[in-house]
Amino acid sequence: MADAELSSKLYAKMSAEQDKFRAWLVEQPPADILNHAVEYAVREDILMEMEALELPDDQARALLASPDAMSDIYKTFSKMVDTGHMDVVRECIEDRAASLSMEQAVEQAVQEEVQREMEMQGKLEAVYLVDRAFLLHLKETENGDFEYAVFDKQTKQKTAEGSISLDEVLDGIDPTRDHLAAARDAAIGAAGLEGVEAAQVGLTSLKDFRDSDIRRRSIWEPETLPKDDLRFIDSGYNEQFRLPNGGRIEVEYPDRTFSAPCEYIDDYHAYIGGEVYHMCQFAEVLERGGGVCRPEPVLDAEQAAWKIGWDKFLAVECGAGQWDYHLFDSQMAELKSGSLEVVGCSINEVRDMILAENKLGRRSMTPTDYGTLMDKAAARAEEALGEKRESVLGQLSALKNDQKDKPSPAPEKKHREESR
Repeated sequence: MADAELSSKLYAKMSAEQDKFRAWLVEQPPADILNHAVEYAVREDILMEMEALELPDDQARALLASPDAMSDIYKTFSKMVDTGHMDVVRECIEDRAASLSMEQAVEQAVQEEVQREMEMQGKLEAVYLVDRAFLLHLKETENGDFEYAVFDKQTKQKTAEGSISLDEVLDGIDPTRDHLAAARDAAIGAAGLEGVEAAQVGLTSLKDFRDSDIRRRSIWEPETLPKDDLRFIDSGYNEQFRLPNGGRIEVEYPDRTFSAPCEYIDDYHAYIGGEVYHMCQFAEVLERGGGVCRPEPVLDAEQAAWKIGWDKFLAVECGAGQWDYHLFDSQMAELKSGSLEVVGCSINEVRDMILAENKLGRRSMTPTDYGTLMDKAAARAEEALGEKRESVLGQLSALKNDQKDKPSPAPEKKHREESR
């Protein structure tokens, strides 16, 4: 075992040698200091190592006997480094260059992915339930085209795929269809579907479809998918469909049909028609009443009407570059009318804008015939006009009778002053 006292003496000797070297070095011109910079750094490393190193006693005595142990060790180090010094330098350069190249490549790939995601954030994407049997996935590409894929809802197999060019999309745009709606209709035709009914559902509806891009993204890019799709189930917790947050469902009972807005609360609860439901509770309520629900279909119409809640009616019609609407009370008296100058919106979307503006967005609604409703409104307006006319005539008649009942004033006597 090394003699601790001997090791301590050796360290003190070498520390003093280093202090002497330092004192000499700082007195030198700057150029000489730079020439000895490596030597100084190595000597500091040697001293640091000697603080922990335990040499055998004979080796420690040999170094103690050296006139300048620190210089002796540094000379030996220099000879050992010189033999492969440039090889070490070359290897360090190559290793560091390779590491930096890889880091830069990874950073560039990350930046490109971030850029791609930023570019795609503004791109349109949707999934539609078509004819209650097929799921149509539409996704806008960077050049404005739309890629589509169709899946059988029951078998979950892909039945068609392709793309809709930007020119086809632009050709399909009209006052009631935007880019997405035009691409949807074009894709339905290209896939050979009937397209009698189409309803938007949540993107995650395709999460369990093996060949869908949504499934791939749910595994590798979950951040690109919404986390607030509403999952509708039956009382046995079997999934029926998924709805985007803020979407509407169509509820059908044996004696009535209505639609209701839906808002996500958490994975198990939602506002449905303004009421809070557990999703299984809502399924049980439907089943007890013999009802079913489905995503509300997009109406391909330029005029439509609904009963809003229990006491209001709304009529909407597409005019020249605008949507005209009338809001009535339960007696068909007009409460408000106006126009929305929007294009490329379905009548469903326009209706929801009007309801939100009038703070009626959470109410359920029942479709009704537009023509019948407007006829009733016209009849009520005519009736109100008649009532107003009768009221005015009545007031005039009463005024006339009041005048008859008043006594006529005595005629004034004219006095002529006689001149005397």
